[in-house]
Amino acid sequence: MKPQTALATLVGALALLYGALGQVILGLSQNDLQQPLLHHHNKGPHYEVLTHYFKQDDPTTDDATFDVSQDFGLYPNTTWTELVAELQALNAQHPHRKYKLLFLQRHGEGWHNVAPADYPSDQWACYWQVLNGNSTVEWYDAELTPSGVQQLTSFQQAWASRVASDGVPIPQSYYVSPLRRTLQTWEILWSKLATTRPVIKELARETYGIGTESKRHNKEYLQRNYGFADFEAGFSQFDDRWVPDRHESSQHRKYRAQQLLNDIFLHDPSVVVSVVSHSGLIKSVLKVVHHRKWGLQTGQMVPVVVEARYNKKGDTYDLDKPWSEYRSCETS
Repeated sequence: MKPQTALATLVGALALLYGALGQVILGLSQNDLQQPLLHHHNKGPHYEVLTHYFKQDDPTTDDATFDVSQDFGLYPNTTWTELVAELQALNAQHPHRKYKLLFLQRHGEGWHNVAPADYPSDQWACYWQVLNGNSTVEWYDAELTPSGVQQLTSFQQAWASRVASDGVPIPQSYYVSPLRRTLQTWEILWSKLATTRPVIKELARETYGIGTESKRHNKEYLQRNYGFADFEAGFSQFDDRWVPDRHESSQHRKYRAQQLLNDIFLHDPSVVVSVVSHSGLIKSVLKVVHHRKWGLQTGQMVPVVVEARYNKKGDTYDLDKPWSEYRSCETS
């Protein structure tokens, strides 16, 4: 047996053993391990994007060529000051609705974004992604590449310029995924501009499971290396969501994005909010608020104005759909 095949077999066996031990030690069934982060089915309000503020809401705007560093997208018939004032007025006028401006920021380029290009796609899926890295780079809880740092340094300059010249509002609250690349992203973008500390939230993390890029470090490590951030209440010491043998379903991720919005809209009075997250989670947030499809390259951001209607039920997501399972190279 080739060494690579043997190691792949060992990795697969360990993945199954890990899952089995988790069930025995914690008394969990297989269904328990793919339950949502919040163990209830409260859908919360209905969310809808208000489409008359930003060019990114227009179906004719090309997301592949739109450069947010040059144009944040606000239509010229409204100033940023007027936009915030309108949202404040709407919040005061409608007791059963809430309105917020969300800046949805994707992290800069990470090592997990570039590493797959070095391998055939099937070998990455069945072998390399479950490892912590190779002899050159680490993609477990991937950090930013030098290119990713440069992306964000340039975008930070764009933010500072827009704040100074156009009156773009500095967010009143920040929520960030617990993965290293998103924490690095927040620090580069906001450490010089922010007036409040970011809150690390599990709900804001990327699609998790199987690939080690989606596995986070423990709380003690995060405290030691990212002391500028606060933890949400109940944040666990160890990553109790990532599992090596199953990958979160898109339905569950949309449910999780909905719960993130429920939490922010219910508990945070801020009108202007930043969420620093990942392409998958942001894609799901846009689905939940019924925004048009908008692809984000690494280091990019999309602004959205969201209405939460508490007199209308939110969408329902099918949590019974199975999560995809890890397939070793021998079974692929």
